[in-house]
Amino acid sequence: MVLQEFNNKYQYKTDKERFNTSLDIWELPTDSDIIEADCESYCRFLKNNVEGFSDWDYYYCKLTGNGHCILHKNGNVIDCNVKGIVPLEQYDRMFVVTELKKYNWFVVGSKIAFAKVYTLFNKGGSDA
Repeated sequence: MVLQEFNNKYQYKTDKERFNTSLDIWELPTDSDIIEADCESYCRFLKNNVEGFSDWDYYYCKLTGNGHCILHKNGNVIDCNVKGIVPLEQYDRMFVVTELKKYNWFVVGSKIAFAKVYTLFNKGGSDA
């Protein structure tokens, strides 16, 4: 899948809207006609299913005080807000980025494992 095809299918939905929980669910959305996901799941789908993003890193930041997930590589970022690759400096001007830091592999793995367990027990056995 290419980026434009994914973005045409993507609709932002919070974990509260999708799972009725305030927990952070790093689900890997399935490739369907409409892909509903939040920022973390947007980034997961890119890394796993869209050409050219498998080697990008997950980063945590705050945008206007709220936690947010982006993908970062070589000074460039992409996320569910811009839906395209932009230089970090431009992204910062657009959203006033604070607390930018790379997620460590253990945190990402734990969040992904939790999402699998959560969806297994709360969606009648479907896989994250």
